Amino acid sequence: MKQLHYFIIGCSFFFFFNINFVNAQALNFGFKGGVNASYFHGSYIYTGDDFTLNLNPDLSARFSAGGLVRYNITEVTSIQSELLYTTRGVRFDQNVDLRNQTLRLKGDLTLTYIEIPVFLRVSTTLPDPGKWFSPEPGFTFNVYTGGSFAYKTNAKFSGILSGEVLGDDYSERFENRVWDQFTDTDFSFIVGAGFEYGVQYRFTFDVRYVISITDIGSDPEFPDDVRNGKVSVFIGMVF
Repeated sequence: MKQLHYFIIGCSFFFFFNINFVNAQALNFGFKGGVNASYFHGSYIYTGDDFTLNLNPDLSARFSAGGLVRYNITEVTSIQSELLYTTRGVRFDQNVDLRNQTLRLKGDLTLTYIEIPVFLRVSTTLPDPGKWFSPEPGFTFNVYTGGSFAYKTNAKFSGILSGEVLGDDYSERFENRVWDQFTDTDFSFIVGAGFEYGVQYRFTFDVRYVISITDIGSDPEFPDDVRNGKVSVFIGMVF
């Protein structure tokens, strides 16, 4: 129920941002989805009841999905905003010292966000079909840059601890909510490029790099800044 509340807030902000463009002729809508190669700048420190684990995060595959609104300023420039449900996070696979025992930790830290990117987009144009011909489907290529605002909806650390404890095999699955370790918001810088194919209905493909410009770690145990980073690959449709 709480995540639905956050989603409604994100939708309201998204459509409020675009309300001035509703009656514009040069307005496009669309939807998109893709995968994220997500990582952290900085280490992750998990603090339990009576122990602390200093963990080295690895790259992890996540996903994003949502919709977009594009306002075409000229034939080649436009402003695009999106509303995405996105997951970020990292993976761990390493030995840890826990209560004087060496165990193997395999786990995931997952952060979910409602994300609103806004960016300036520059693209090529379709070849001119001539005065007497209708436009034919073709490719256009684009580059873009801007920023995004993301609001956190969940933060979870889960996985398996295994090893040998006092001569016996040990394996235990764990799942902990780590909401208080991370800030509620994340502001990021975006740069990307892609292509589209079609005329009225266009298939889209783009690749973007996103990096936090603010520290997302709110836990006082974090000695250094922690920032989200990801490379995303999207496919979608614009009309």
